[in-house]
Amino acid sequence: MKSLALLPLVLLLSACASSTAMEPDQVYDCGPGHEIEILAGLEGARQHIDPGQELAFLVEVANNSHQDIVVDQIRIEPNAKGRNTSELDPVYQSVQQEILEGKDHLFRFPVRRRLNPTMTSETTLSSAPEMTVTVLLKNGDAYRCSFSLGR
Repeated sequence: MKSLALLPLVLLLSACASSTAMEPDQVYDCGPGHEIEILAGLEGARQHIDPGQELAFLVEVANNSHQDIVVDQIRIEPNAKGRNTSELDPVYQSVQQEILEGKDHLFRFPVRRRLNPTMTSETTLSSAPEMTVTVLLKNGDAYRCSFSLGR
């Protein structure tokens, strides 16, 4: 998981989060030391992001298990408690990406800052919106973490 640390982005701290509309067979924590580890952040994050400006949300999935995995789908959603004036649009994408045992893969998803009626052109990401990243594997298992986009 070296590539994500080298990118100019805001790294996020992970913690277990509540469930989403997906119904996986099993839901697991995805923090450091687990079989599937997830890091996420905004590429080239700046203090000021204009409403409607396109950004890239980066999700790095590391396969620390003793078998190859296939990532079927990735979901990035704002946490209900993290809703504020600097929300980012949710992302739902089927990826069908195999990750070999002991390897990792960096996914890049375009995302836009949602135009909210309470936003002004001066609103920044300083309010640290919270996002939940869910990685659904082809075997039906899911790994879910909550991330804060703090500076």
